[in-house]
Amino acid sequence: MYTNKNNQSFTFMSSYFIDSLDVYGFGSMDEYTVQLYAVDRSGNRSDALDVKVTPMEPAYTRVAKTIQAKAGFSSFFLDWQNELKQNINVYVEYEFNQGGGARKLTSVFSSNLPADRRFINNLVLPSNEKVKVKVKVEDTYGNATEFVDKGEFGLLEDIKIPKQGWTIPNPNDSVGGVPMMFGNGLEGRSLKVIDDIIDRGDNLNFLHTQSRGKTGRSADGNMPWNFIIDLGGYYEISRIITTQRHSGGLANVTRGQYYRTERMGCIMYIYGMNPLKNGSRCLKTIKSRFRLD
Repeated sequence: MYTNKNNQSFTFMSSYFIDSLDVYGFGSMDEYTVQLYAVDRSGNRSDALDVKVTPMEPAYTRVAKTIQAKAGFSSFFLDWQNELKQNINVYVEYEFNQGGGARKLTSVFSSNLPADRRFINNLVLPSNEKVKVKVKVEDTYGNATEFVDKGEFGLLEDIKIPKQGWTIPNPNDSVGGVPMMFGNGLEGRSLKVIDDIIDRGDNLNFLHTQSRGKTGRSADGNMPWNFIIDLGGYYEISRIITTQRHSGGLANVTRGQYYRTERMGCIMYIYGMNPLKNGSRCLKTIKSRFRLD
């Protein structure tokens, strides 16, 4: 048992079958006095023995030293290391201007992972609007750091990549040794994936593999397949959004196929940053194990 600087007492126990005892929660590397005593199965307790110990650096200050804040797409994220795998809370205080007014928010993340990454999302701000970030770390024993300034930075803008420069190979064509999937089954067409039309109202605007996978031959199976899109430039992609086919037939079928057999979407939107200065073309291969029936 020991008492910390906040006059809080903590008790740790060791099993009859173990000849050592781990004591946690010291807030610093100062010298502490720990009282040790033994208790038998009948509840008899020995006299306490005062033992002076100088602990190693505690987990919460170790974690605080490793925290890094980085910009993301309409977000920012924090990385940290927790080599001792202790339970800690990370407080994130961030400030920014939005709609002409100043905002100050705080988020709290709990973790005991040896390495962790947490996001602050949905910050729709222009890249010239800076976000100021401060963090502090506390443990479960009442110890906490002060807020530490992690600087300020602009977030990456999340915009829809224009599709005017997009191209896709013909079904069954091979690009760099990677075959394009067969997507022209039934009334579907591969080009429908990038035409920017979700539903024309006739349920025909979709891609269909017809169980032919990437070769066009049913005997070769349906999965896995590759859908290749040449974006016409270099982009840093944050996410891919797909929209599912509405229905499985013609004549205004209304039963829908959402989250059913035809569960992969017929339209794909790709978001990312503006192209880099070099004009090189970029071939992006998207691999999926979802099945397009």
